[in-house]
Amino acid sequence: MIRFHQIPVMSLGLAILLAGCSGNSGYQTLDISIDLPTGDSISDGTGDGGDTGVDTTPGDVPTECSDSDGDGVCDVDDACPGFDDSEDEDMDTVPDGCDLCPGGDDREDEDGDGTPDYCDCDGTGITCDPNATCFNTETGPTCVCNEGWEGDGFTCTDVDECTLGTDTCDVNATCLNTEGGYDCTCNAGWEGDGFTCTDVDECSLGTDTCDVNATCTNTDGGYDCDCNMGYDGDGFTCTDVDECSLGTDTCDTNATCLNTVGSYTCVCNPGYTGDGFTCTDVDECSLGTHGCHTYATCTNTPGGYTCACISGYSGDGYTCTPINHCASGTDTCDTNATCTYTGPDTYNCT
Repeated sequence: MIRFHQIPVMSLGLAILLAGCSGNSGYQTLDISIDLPTGDSISDGTGDGGDTGVDTTPGDVPTECSDSDGDGVCDVDDACPGFDDSEDEDMDTVPDGCDLCPGGDDREDEDGDGTPDYCDCDGTGITCDPNATCFNTETGPTCVCNEGWEGDGFTCTDVDECTLGTDTCDVNATCLNTEGGYDCTCNAGWEGDGFTCTDVDECSLGTDTCDVNATCTNTDGGYDCDCNMGYDGDGFTCTDVDECSLGTDTCDTNATCLNTVGSYTCVCNPGYTGDGFTCTDVDECSLGTHGCHTYATCTNTPGGYTCACISGYSGDGYTCTPINHCASGTDTCDTNATCTYTGPDTYNCT
């Protein structure tokens, strides 16, 4: 018997091939024993050492394994007599020269463990970590931690991609480590799958929580709320500003400030005219809009006017009566004389 490599996996006679699986998709030389008559070698009977015919004539067995036909497989003349290692005649997606089961599918998973039957470690007695996969290699069974895990295969620990910064989350997403992987969630104010996040325009969508008396301004990942003019607050709660009480109004000094919701109005005081922000004095005397008595004089003042009864009359200017010294006893007639009223502020003594 000629033995290739060091660990026998199975003996299938002359029809066995010297190849195995690496991982779940590759192929490499596998430790397999081939039983041959002592002193004989494999030949295809054509004498050219090729792969064109069916082997019928034993020959001398070389002392060492060699890749005699240059097909990349270490064999005795050929690991699979009668087949071309570069072809896949049984259509099992495995080149015939690497085929462990000519005529069958090396990729079948009859035990349902998710690993092709000729690639897994069933029956080897190897116990890998639950988060590792066992593979048969040319040096024997090997345990390899699954993606998202690290270790020697017999003990595997979760890789925290979030802490290591090896995740591929968007810069505007939060990475949450999970066993064997991680999740990406877009931060508040952003939307997407976590790997790509775009800004949410809350102002346009109307999903902001600004006060009705505030203006919403969108920002990257959020928004700002600013109370409108005439209101005070943080933008989320706005209250009316009483400019009149605070003295922050711009009314004219000769106007009265009236607070309104969110603003104020200015009204010129009596005796002034204008829009409330600019007020000018009204000359009631010139306009004749004063209320002085007929026998009184009108004198304009800032914002008003004064009335004074003319000579010979008494009163407040708004009401003037002739002065009658005789009736009032303010005359200067002798006690033995008679006072006779002759007109406002005039009289005769007889």
